[in-house]
Amino acid sequence: MIATMVETAQQLSVLEDALARCDRRRTDEVRVAYDRLLALERDASDGPITPKNHVLWLDGMTRGVGVHVVSRDHLDRVLCDVATCASATDVVDDTIDVDDFDPTCHLVVLTQPSVVSYLADPIVSPAIAFGANAMAVAPTMKCSVLWWHA
Repeated sequence: MIATMVETAQQLSVLEDALARCDRRRTDEVRVAYDRLLALERDASDGPITPKNHVLWLDGMTRGVGVHVVSRDHLDRVLCDVATCASATDVVDDTIDVDDFDPTCHLVVLTQPSVVSYLADPIVSPAIAFGANAMAVAPTMKCSVLWWHA
C-alpha cells in the first residue's frame, strides 16, 4: 500500500513537472507516467477506468483550470476552430460541470497544458491512452480536444 502511494506520487510529480515546463520532447516520459498511473488505479479499483475517470483526473491535474466540458453538438465547430488556430472561447463559454461529464454527449476542450497536450497528435487521431474509443487533437500545448465515440 505504501509502495503504491509512493509510486503514485512519483508518477504525478513527473506529470506536474511536464505540465509546468511544456516540452513535447517529454512525450514518452509523460505517456509512461500516465500509463503507470492507469495501471495503479486498475489494481486498486473494482471496475474499469472510464472516460469520466480520465476527465476527472485531467481536471484534478490542472486544478480545474482550462478544462471545459461542452456539448458534443459543438464538435465540428471546435475542431474547425482548433484547425484554424481560432479561439474556442465562444464554445467554452457554454460549459457543463465536469462532474456531469457523459462521454456519449460531451467532449472536453482543454485551454491549458494538460496530459492531452502531450498524448494527442496535432491532427485528429485515436488517443489510446484515454481508452479504446478516445479521439483527440492537440495542435498546441494550450489547446487540445478529447472525446469518445461509440
